[in-house]
Amino acid sequence: MTSYERTLLPRSAPAALGVSSRAITMLLDRLEEESVECHSIMVVRRGHVIAEGWWAPYSAERVTGRGLPEYLDERLFTPMGVDHAEWDRAASGAAFGFHGLHLTTEAVAAFGELLRCGGMWGGQQLVPRAWVELATRRHIDCEWILDGTDQTDFARGYGYQFWMSRNGFHGHGSFGQRCVVVPSLDLVLAVTAQGDSQEVFDALWECLLPGMDRADSAEDDEILADLYVIATPHRVRLLVDADTGTATARWSAVPLTGLRLELHVRVPLMTRSDVA
Repeated sequence: MTSYERTLLPRSAPAALGVSSRAITMLLDRLEEESVECHSIMVVRRGHVIAEGWWAPYSAERVTGRGLPEYLDERLFTPMGVDHAEWDRAASGAAFGFHGLHLTTEAVAAFGELLRCGGMWGGQQLVPRAWVELATRRHIDCEWILDGTDQTDFARGYGYQFWMSRNGFHGHGSFGQRCVVVPSLDLVLAVTAQGDSQEVFDALWECLLPGMDRADSAEDDEILADLYVIATPHRVRLLVDADTGTATARWSAVPLTGLRLELHVRVPLMTRSDVA
């Protein structure tokens, strides 16, 4: 650990203020044993700092010597059979990491199934079960999110980038991108949508869940298979010529699909570009 030079409080040795140095060591050892990811710590007694430290920051790049996308391709996506994943990147080429991962709907659903199975995929433990259990349980209270709204599936707690739901948990991307996992029913639902609203969850709980373990006839299955065939083209295809520094866009107008014109106008600009 390294110390921070700016001082707002006076420093003192633990013994000078009647504190056991061994107790502080035991505290640090316990945090390590419990796999607590500490970033910093400071112990103050009677206005004096008696112990302080900052853990050196680390990242996947430093630990593995490879970029996050490449590391995940090798350890997660390739073993799962996901052969196409795009990342939003900074000007330097580095992936943002905390957002901007673009996957197909089936890849999102497969990731949800991996989580439902405790990190197991095709007989391989790709992600430690203990970590999956830790990541998908409540660590933070989110009841304040309600604040007079109906966002009940965002007010039941937050894990490691997973929200707790009325049933199970869910991952939530920009706008209406969701991966809902209901372990008690062996159920995963992947949805990509135009807006992030509570209505999707309400429809899921009220319509789909009551139909679990109540199979209909094969004829009903065939009728369902013929419903809702939707083909949606790219709203804009952007071709970037890296050599000339030019970009050509081809637009495809589509009807307004929702009440939020802002999303309808902005989404075309978010279509991924092709580099010539």
